[in-house]
Amino acid sequence: MTSDDQHGEFEYVPEPEFDSSAAGSVHDLQHLRIRASAGTGKTFRLAGRFLDLVDRGIDPRTILATTFTRAAAGEIRDRVFCDAAKLVLAKAGREKAIRDRRFARSSMSDAEATRLLERLIDDLPALQIRTLDSVFASIAAGLGPESGVPHSARLVEADEAADLLRGAIDHAIDESDEETMLATLETLGRRGTKVTIVPVVERAVGKLLTLHEESTDEAWEWPAPPRDEAEITAIRDRLLDDAFLAPFGKRIANELRKLGVRIDAVLQHDGAGWIEIGGASLVKVAASGGTYYNKELPPPVAEVLIRLAHHAHQGNLRNLSQRTACIRDLLVRIGPWRAAIKRHRRLAEFDDFARALDPLRGGVGAGALEELWYRIDARIEHLLLDEFQDTSATQWRAMRPIAGEIASVADGSRSLFVVGDVKQSIYGWRGGDPRILEQLESITNDGKIEFVEETLKRSFRSSPAVIELVNAVFEGVAANAAIRVHSEAAGKTFGDLFETHETDLKDLPGLAVVERLPLPDESEDKDAVLARCAAEAAKRLVDRHGLEESDGRPTIAVLVRSNKRIGPIVEALRAEGIPATGRGGGSLLDAEASVVMIQAMRLAGDARDSLAADDIARSPLGVLLGVAPPGPHRRLDADARGRLAGLLRHRFAEFGVAPVIDEWRRSLESMLTAREVVRLRQLVESIESLEADPSVPRGPGELARIVRTLAVEDPGGDGVVVMNIHQSKGLEFRGLVVTDLGGKLCHQPDIASGTPSKPTLPVPEVSSWYSEKGRPSEVDQVHQETTDRAALESVCGLYVALTRAARDLVVQVPSPSINQDGEESKTSLGSAAGIIRESLRIEGPGDDDDPTEMAAVQVWKARSSTPEAESVPSHVSRGLVERPTIEITDRPRRRRAVSMRPPSARKEDRRRLFELRDTDAVDRGTAIHACFEAIEWAEDLERLDDADLDARIRRVVPDRPMEWRTGCITAFRAACRLPAISELLSGPKPGQVVRRERRFVVSGPEGVQQGSIDRLVLETKTETGTETEARGGGGSRRVVGARIIDFKTDRLDPGLAAPSEVLLERHRLQLEGYRAAIARSYGLDVSAITAAIVAVDAGLVVDLSGDGAG
Repeated sequence: MTSDDQHGEFEYVPEPEFDSSAAGSVHDLQHLRIRASAGTGKTFRLAGRFLDLVDRGIDPRTILATTFTRAAAGEIRDRVFCDAAKLVLAKAGREKAIRDRRFARSSMSDAEATRLLERLIDDLPALQIRTLDSVFASIAAGLGPESGVPHSARLVEADEAADLLRGAIDHAIDESDEETMLATLETLGRRGTKVTIVPVVERAVGKLLTLHEESTDEAWEWPAPPRDEAEITAIRDRLLDDAFLAPFGKRIANELRKLGVRIDAVLQHDGAGWIEIGGASLVKVAASGGTYYNKELPPPVAEVLIRLAHHAHQGNLRNLSQRTACIRDLLVRIGPWRAAIKRHRRLAEFDDFARALDPLRGGVGAGALEELWYRIDARIEHLLLDEFQDTSATQWRAMRPIAGEIASVADGSRSLFVVGDVKQSIYGWRGGDPRILEQLESITNDGKIEFVEETLKRSFRSSPAVIELVNAVFEGVAANAAIRVHSEAAGKTFGDLFETHETDLKDLPGLAVVERLPLPDESEDKDAVLARCAAEAAKRLVDRHGLEESDGRPTIAVLVRSNKRIGPIVEALRAEGIPATGRGGGSLLDAEASVVMIQAMRLAGDARDSLAADDIARSPLGVLLGVAPPGPHRRLDADARGRLAGLLRHRFAEFGVAPVIDEWRRSLESMLTAREVVRLRQLVESIESLEADPSVPRGPGELARIVRTLAVEDPGGDGVVVMNIHQSKGLEFRGLVVTDLGGKLCHQPDIASGTPSKPTLPVPEVSSWYSEKGRPSEVDQVHQETTDRAALESVCGLYVALTRAARDLVVQVPSPSINQDGEESKTSLGSAAGIIRESLRIEGPGDDDDPTEMAAVQVWKARSSTPEAESVPSHVSRGLVERPTIEITDRPRRRRAVSMRPPSARKEDRRRLFELRDTDAVDRGTAIHACFEAIEWAEDLERLDDADLDARIRRVVPDRPMEWRTGCITAFRAACRLPAISELLSGPKPGQVVRRERRFVVSGPEGVQQGSIDRLVLETKTETGTETEARGGGGSRRVVGARIIDFKTDRLDPGLAAPSEVLLERHRLQLEGYRAAIARSYGLDVSAITAAIVAVDAGLVVDLSGDGAG
């Protein structure tokens, strides 16, 4: 904190000295690329650039700032407006603020600061601070049928997208003959029937459809040498000839005889058997000219095996070629089926919009620029790109026309601003390509662009202890033996990117340690040891820092690499008496009660499912249904199973799956744990959402298949947060435990793909992943390039994990696994834990270590750590600090004279579209909306306690104190007791289904409309005799009407003569838009949809027709 900002009005992430002129010009802008390490202020720099552009007199509507998530876009928007407002309010710190934000001026008057804020407010509805997906959706909507996106398409939810893929796979497999199906299963390493092939293929090809579109047919083609059956048969006969084998001793003879048997198998089926033959030690010795047990092979044996090695190579190449072609042919069938299903159901995924603009993937391209500007209702002259290391090739090809047009103007009036960090590129699994950031010049406007470079490496997040550990792990990463197990290139690439980090928070107390996990014993397996030790470390951090910050955010987190670790660690924390919440690891299958309900759905869909029947019969649900449980070690007989299946099918058909399971939940609630109650509520809500969707009729068996795969929030309060590393991106925690580092650094993919010379070019080679034991040399390069990318992403993931810590960091690693030669095994060394152990020279337990020790042992500690016994302040000041070190290189700019005349901007009075309210009113409205979202019907109010409501409010408004949150809860409960609102929430009536915060995205003539409806009550009607019922799934539900309810916390003047009319005047257009969107989503006539505004504080319900009830 410095003397010119006594009240901490500005949160600075300062910049280097910058020699600016007194006033900025729109003709002296430079293209800027910032490589920003973790915690160095990427959002600060982007928001500062946005404000500087507006301050220069640039029309805000010509500035497009993009990022990847709505939360990140909201953070940028908030930062822009908050910083602009603070420039008005905090006069003392204004001069330093504009300097640190790199404004092209050295001073700013009160009037100038006010004008800057007013201009932003005036143009708020037209500001382009958006996600990339929303930009592409807007452009693609204007393309009409050319885009391939169905007119008035509804955006699918994640579970629905998975179901689309399942349906497409199902159709594709139905088209396949038995031989093709078996080949597909072998290709994917499985054997089975169609019952297993659909989920197997879904896991394998779900991410490969895009790869297929981004590659040519030739990329999938590999040589398939013909098989010399006569030669192979002769080799087999020789190796099985006892007379030939007799002179060579028992050891060699036995190995040769095994090879003969394997050759006989591949003569019967020419396939994967060649892997074992080519990888056999005798064959490798013969091919390399080496020795076998320190002796040279007898010449007759070597001669036969050299010939066999040649045929093994050709056999493996044939097998690889066939496997690759099998996957390609499957993708060729699945892709059109998925597109056809989406067209039929009028559905769209976000990727469809980007694909529509990507010529390489069959899109039409963005078209003429003037038409493009019209589609997005703006001319973009300044492009600000956030988290650019996560951009995919498809996204850049879609965005390139805008960037290229900006780059073509060389007079300094247009600009590109790109910020990212290749060290944090962890989204390669969804297409992110960090090389786009590195090669931006060559892939933008044919290289006719120059960037000013900046490097940010000083952290404004982490303590000296945390930075010391980060440096210790990554400074020598290029030579780290653990990474070199997989990829020398990955270590070198990261090493070239990493510069020694510094921290500006030199006085911030902190702790950084590495702990070695104890070995498992008879009482605990390694998973239980990992969970227990993580919980113990988190508990120590809670003792140092408490559970939450003053603004309600959690202070402590545990990061893991695999979601399956989340649940056990959450339970271990709760066993320690520490509240904990898991993110991303929740499943409806982790509670017995919900598993049994899903089994009931499965049995209703397939009466032959004996496992499901037995589970039901032995559960409390079986007692409720009057099913006699089978005896010990016996199964329910076929007749009893059939009767139970018929009973379930009848009930689901008559009443619907969700109401039946909800009734079972109520009946069994006294017997359930709190976790099971929450899971059953989540199951019911999930099924309701699926049943209420008329576009995809499903029976109970189909619903069971979908809900088994859903990710749900973990039940429980806040407290310590347990999440995977990907979910932690962009977050920070005062205390952090990083564990689950012992698994493979790189998981084996299903496909190897080559790296194109430029990220925007087609993928040059694609191959089925092939075992290293028998891998043909022709595919070594494509496999290594795939491994290089995966290894680099894993190293980046470790960097992201460690840099989430602000004060304290505890890293837990298992002991190394030692093989019989006394060396660390390749699997143990080639792990994230291996990287830590190698960089810090951590060894396994020594002779002096206690083998019975059950706690994790500290094996490394940062020298700059604060003593653990030292008191740590409860709040960290993030006020004014000095500027970071930034290296800036100015390159000569190539100029290209292009005359461009921007179209005249439409001048509209937008003030009436935006009413600036104070922050308290906005936060209060958000909090009360969160409370309404928690209830389905009025009866839920009795079961919902204040702690649940408080937890919901803290998640959406984390900056508010307990007293303020309690006031919101009191106001919410008081509103629910008001007669008009109480009547509105009463129910349900037969056929009614409630959707809370119902999101929608509809593509129509007006473009892409998106939003969220507070409360949507659907009127449904059960129809029998449908195809669903014929398949044993019961009747389908059709939506026949709907009621939209929009809660408003507007403060109404008590003296208003006609408050209903005022509310309607303010919100009529919004409600009419909602009605139109829901009509398109459910295929209803608008007349079947009613809408109402609820003035929460006044207890007033106003129908769109104008009738009000108070």
